[in-house]
Amino acid sequence: MIATICKSRGFDVIQACCGDEALKLYRKYRPFALVLSDFYWYNAAGIEPPLSDTKTIRHGIQLALAIRKLAPAQNIVIHTGALNLLEQMPKELDDVRILEKPPVAELVRIAREPRYSQRRPR
Repeated sequence: MIATICKSRGFDVIQACCGDEALKLYRKYRPFALVLSDFYWYNAAGIEPPLSDTKTIRHGIQLALAIRKLAPAQNIVIHTGALNLLEQMPKELDDVRILEKPPVAELVRIAREPRYSQRRPR
């Protein structure tokens, strides 16, 4: 739904089905004006990866940290229904925006802010 709304307002959107795919797509197509990630990620089969799988990106904080290693200035927004997410954020991600679900109106407002206004060429 969020992708459809963003597309209808003229934004280019690239979607991923899991955190690992999101990082792969980021590496391929970066930079982006904005990276929007859910907090919880599941694997490509829609199943939550087991805790023993330490290589899989399990949540938006891990994805944000991985992206920041590649591009320290990347704008990132994590949307979630989880409580107390800010308490879990590492200090190096203190500028990451957190949106509570459903964030559609807030997302459109943020996307229109000057620092996110650069759009990728079509």
